[in-house]
Amino acid sequence: MLLCVSLVLVAIIGLVFGVLNFHRGLFFIATVEVVVFISCIMILLFVYLRPKYFSLSCIIFVVMSFTFGVIASGTKQADLTIFIWTGLGPLMAFFLLGARIGFFFSVFTVPLCVILFVDSHPNLPLVAYLNVIIFILWVVALSMYYEITRADTESALIRDIEERHKKEEELQQSEKRYRELSIVDDLTQLYNSRHFYFQLKIELERSKRYEQPLTLLLFDIDNFKAFNDTYGHIEGDHVLRRFGKVVKRCLREMDLAYRYGGEEFTILLPMTTSIDGSVTAERIRTEFKKENFSPVPGQEFHMTVSIGLAEYKPKEDIKTFVHRVDQLMYQAKKNGKDRVCSEVEL
Repeated sequence: MLLCVSLVLVAIIGLVFGVLNFHRGLFFIATVEVVVFISCIMILLFVYLRPKYFSLSCIIFVVMSFTFGVIASGTKQADLTIFIWTGLGPLMAFFLLGARIGFFFSVFTVPLCVILFVDSHPNLPLVAYLNVIIFILWVVALSMYYEITRADTESALIRDIEERHKKEEELQQSEKRYRELSIVDDLTQLYNSRHFYFQLKIELERSKRYEQPLTLLLFDIDNFKAFNDTYGHIEGDHVLRRFGKVVKRCLREMDLAYRYGGEEFTILLPMTTSIDGSVTAERIRTEFKKENFSPVPGQEFHMTVSIGLAEYKPKEDIKTFVHRVDQLMYQAKKNGKDRVCSEVEL
């Protein structure tokens, strides 16, 4: 935006001064100023058509401005008004290229313009030269002050934006962690029962919409109450925690496991038939049975689990579906525990 404004401003100045100097008979100066006008229009079109070359356009524009100042300063037709162009160069250099490059251009070209002008106008009074030098130094100082101030402001703004983004990310992470804590069982690191019913409703709707199978598994750790009463809650919690790890190992990424309550657990298997679900249930049962527990030093203890599973039936409500699986789990208990019971086997 600043480059475009600068180009339009310099183009207008070039055209106006070109016409004035043409009427004054300063044809060389007028020609150069008209060339500046045309060049600005061409650079403006180039920026519009090729915005990715913005930096290159800035450099071309600044070099062109300084080149015109140097050429015009060395002609005998030039008068003190030529230093309007000489002062405009540093101004554009600082605004478009930054303090460091702008200062480099100014230190190199401004003294050159003054030297060429003095050489071609030896009869001007000393006060005129002093006024020119003071004017140029004032423009350079003003440009440098503005650019440094602008850079400091931009740096402060960038820091402020970065701090805001950091705080927003921390807030989002905190909210995410809070949501996880509200739906995850702290002991087993599986989802809790409240989240189970929330997610079950979503999975049932998805199953109905896309006509995909959905299988529900319900687990109950066998003889857990007796184990808990005999060896204490700490050892009982250890069993629950180990079961949660076994479940996580045996599931796909899309499967969802929950601590339903006490020693009961549920698993949702989207896009899975009861036959495939039985394979998953059997794998969990087998893996958990391999786990060694030592509630008493020197004594190994193995726990088992009874599992009921069923596939969702169209138009079945949530309560009926869960109750059906629950009954299958109790059937597994009645049949001797440590087994999987599904409607396919009945």
